[in-house]
Amino acid sequence: DMRNRIFTGSLVHDQPGFAEGLGIDNGLKDLTWSAAVGDDAAAVVGIERGWLAYRKKNIEMTLGRQRINWGMNVFWNPNDLFNAYDFFDFDHEERPGCDAFRLQFNTGGFSHIEGAFAADRDNKYTFAGLYRFNIRKYDFQMLGGRKKGTSVVGCGWAGGLGEAGFKGEVS
Repeated sequence: DMRNRIFTGSLVHDQPGFAEGLGIDNGLKDLTWSAAVGDDAAAVVGIERGWLAYRKKNIEMTLGRQRINWGMNVFWNPNDLFNAYDFFDFDHEERPGCDAFRLQFNTGGFSHIEGAFAADRDNKYTFAGLYRFNIRKYDFQMLGGRKKGTSVVGCGWAGGLGEAGFKGEVS
């Protein structure tokens, strides 16, 4: 998947290095290119998804730039270790992927065990494991790992309280 953007106007003209700043890619491999197009325009092209996948029965492996979505909430996602985002970045609805290896084992129904390892160009690594399961119409998850040198443990839940939804996550 690619994302292509064109910016025009006084912001491009008045801010030196505007196009170069848009071309920052923190992945293991730089897959984003930017260029000034005249004095008042800039173009940015980025590859945000590209992976190989292998599936056999209950096992799935993926390798490459992918979205690993471990968050359960809409706005605040401390459990989203691999592709965390800023809710106020309204310019980018679908979050960019990370360069990672991911292994999933479906244990049946609504439960699975998952592990992932991601690296970036600064040699900073994130690796973690996740267990998702369902009890009495509530989805739960537990996770643990290391994100760029910091140990992380967390949990999350999603279900209902009467007629209202009830979600949360903590790391």
